[in-house]
Parts: sequence; structure tokens; C-alpha cells
Amino acid sequence: MNSKNKILSCLLILAFTLVVIIFIILIIPQTKSDEKRNIQTIIIEPIPRESNLSDIRFEDKVNIYFFWGSGCPHCEDFFAFLDEVNKEYGQYFKVYAFEVWNNKINAEIMDNFKKELNGKVGKYSVPYIIIGDEVVEGFIPSMKEEILNIILNKYESLDSINHFENIIK
Repeated sequence: MNSKNKILSCLLILAFTLVVIIFIILIIPQTKSDEKRNIQTIIIEPIPRESNLSDIRFEDKVNIYFFWGSGCPHCEDFFAFLDEVNKEYGQYFKVYAFEVWNNKINAEIMDNFKKELNGKVGKYSVPYIIIGDEVVEGFIPSMKEEILNIILNKYESLDSINHFENIIK
């Protein structure tokens, strides 16, 4: 083999090696990052608009019971807030939503929750939100931080998050 062929062979081997190294550097990390994004997407569950008592589970999350009225703008704002915080904090809470203005069964469920909390019964003021065992009545955007803090504090004290097992039976 003459020296020209040896130089050409070396250059081809060098070029092939560079292509492999570039592939490893550029393509493989991108694939791993795509896999991580897919895992995060799977974990997040959408916020339900309607729940039944049979849907309620007592797990290692804060249960949020959201009693709302169809057409209520404050209720829609709260749904939007839940969708917003669900992306980052959804692993800490589970929402159970009950429309009470047009559904008598859900209105009775709300009454039962209020009785359990020794709250007033009969007035369907919405949004009526129970986070663990804490009640929030109404919703305006300035309450976002307060509500998020309630969720996170209830999550930290898991022993106080699920008080309503007797209503669910």
C-alpha cells in the first residue's frame, strides 16, 4: 500500500470516528431528555369537573372537595387556578368536584360535608372548598398563594388530610 492510500485510509477512519462522536454527543442526550418529559406528562392527572362519592380515595395526597355552581365565574376561576397549580404541585393533591346548583345529590353531599365540619347548612354559597379539613369559601385571584400554602401545609401533616371516610361509606 502506498503512502497516499495509507493517508486516505487514516482520514476515512478519522472522519468516521468524528461522525460517531458527534452522534453520541448530540443525539443520545436529546433522547434521554425526551424520555424524562414523557414521564412527567404521564404523572399529571387532569382536574375533574364532576366526581362521585365512589371516586374518592384516601391516599397520600390532600383531598380537595370542590363544590361549585354551573355558570359561577368564581368557580371557573378556581378551576383555572387548579389547572395552573396542577402542573407543578399535582402530586400533592387530588380534586373531587361536585356541581351543586343543578344536582340535588351533590347538594346533599355538600350538606353532609358541612354538617361534618359543623358548618352552616342550606345555603349553597359557591365555590365551597374543603382542603383536608380546612374550609375556604369563595375564590378571588388574590387567594391563590393562601390556598396553595394550605394545600402544602396539609400535605406535610398527612394525618389531618382525610377526615370524611364516614360520609363516603
